[in-house]
Amino acid sequence: EVQTLLRSGILKNEIDGHTIFRQYNLGSILGYEEGRTCIDNVLEFPPAHWAVVRLTGEMRLNKYWQLPYEKGPVVSEGRLSAELRALFNDSIRLRLVSDVPVAAFLSGGLDSSSIVASAASLLKAYQLKTLTVWYTEGYAATRWGKEENDLKYARLLARHLAKRIEHDIVEVGVSALSLENLDSVMDFARIPDHIREIAMFYNYRAVKDAGVRVVLNGQGSDEIMGGYMGLGGFPDYLLFSRSPDTDLMERFFPSLLLSTRKDILNPEVLQDSQNIYRDFMRHLYSFEGELIEKGHRLLVDTQLRQFIHMEDFLSMHFGVECRLPFLDYRLVQWVFRQPFGIHIDQQTRTGKMLLRKAMSGILPKPLLRRPKAPFPMGDPEHARQQLSKLFRDSRQEIIHSNIVRRIYTQEFLNDEHSADGSLQELWMLVVLWRWEEALKRASASKENTFLHKESKIQQIQIDKEPATAAQNNKALFIEPPAVALRQLPLKIPHLVDYLRDHGFNDIKTFDMNIAYLKEMKPAWFLYTLFDRACSTIEKKNILI
Repeated sequence: EVQTLLRSGILKNEIDGHTIFRQYNLGSILGYEEGRTCIDNVLEFPPAHWAVVRLTGEMRLNKYWQLPYEKGPVVSEGRLSAELRALFNDSIRLRLVSDVPVAAFLSGGLDSSSIVASAASLLKAYQLKTLTVWYTEGYAATRWGKEENDLKYARLLARHLAKRIEHDIVEVGVSALSLENLDSVMDFARIPDHIREIAMFYNYRAVKDAGVRVVLNGQGSDEIMGGYMGLGGFPDYLLFSRSPDTDLMERFFPSLLLSTRKDILNPEVLQDSQNIYRDFMRHLYSFEGELIEKGHRLLVDTQLRQFIHMEDFLSMHFGVECRLPFLDYRLVQWVFRQPFGIHIDQQTRTGKMLLRKAMSGILPKPLLRRPKAPFPMGDPEHARQQLSKLFRDSRQEIIHSNIVRRIYTQEFLNDEHSADGSLQELWMLVVLWRWEEALKRASASKENTFLHKESKIQQIQIDKEPATAAQNNKALFIEPPAVALRQLPLKIPHLVDYLRDHGFNDIKTFDMNIAYLKEMKPAWFLYTLFDRACSTIEKKNILI
């Protein structure tokens, strides 16, 4: 965790301004700069990689898996839906293996309903506990009316599976929005850039309060099966744009148009925004396939990666393990080996068509026909008013925040009407301030330095192609220099004797069982000794 590194004093409080500006302009959701965090010289370990770290400090990253590009044989739609259903059920089966009862979120959408129906059919030892977190001033209620909301569909499935599931409804009011709750979602790797993260925070708090320790979550299906179609977002623009290069800039990235932002943003932020669209499009076109498939591969590479990070960070905050059945690697591989068009009905702008067919006869028909709904959270106007009050109450502290002053113009911050801004603008103003305050509290040093430059890390090599199975079998996570290997015998029984002969007479004080040590692989034995006896090893000038 970044917080642990900061508290150790190893790192300085150096904020990566380049990443902050990118996250502000584009959002961390579609951020495409692999691995960079908001703390200078701290990179995230990329998914689907393994690494070799040498004692010289050099690290080499090797990719062992990636989304496939080769397509499978052409088969009937009926066979495809049967294969999807079989893979999905097996993914659920594996994720039901647990020492404690497993529960599931039930939002009333297609994804969570599919998970609940499959899990309920597989569980024999106990009834599946399901949780619906319902916002009393809900976004769905304000948009479609109270009779057309998530709760209605969640109750429909609960009645349908009444003998096999236990359904709990947890009511949450957004009046609970407070600085304390905001501070709870602060992750130093990235800026929490959307109010949905507070809703996710409430979800996992409800899970903990219900006594649940493992929960199934529907995250991932939208990105791999066209679930965002019809919402007027990025996938829609890709599918229906006549000129993506123009339409995406004018419709999907309006916040990046300088004419609408120059009155509130500082020049260095505006200068950075000029490059974002170009870099984003370059990343989009680096993927293969039709444009709509490119877009969803990009969503998996960017948005989904960030959503998983959020789910993990917020669930672990409450000691809850979140499991994601739709992201079983076998299921994801299978999906991208099929023609992506099978998931989308262009005429009705509906996604996840194959999943709907796979769940036919299992879910009630109204659930199968239900269009994609936005992520359930509190009424946006009520939340905006809450954030406006927080901003007014702490205005002086916010406008003197180092990060806030680097992003916004002084004229905007001094303007009394800035407290009447949009929900997203107020969210960012308050969150940037709280993030910087949390960084000060978490660090050994109380002073933050704001840097706008490229990262200093130079010693990481990245192998972009997946390694072969043979290469994986040879991988050592801690690889000693070759010269050191020649100095030490590699058979563990001899190594124990060797170390004793060279002054390690109190090796038993390492709290390790010698018989057990002799069964360990050499690399892990060396690592364990290095970890527990580093000072002694240095004194004896023995290289490991």
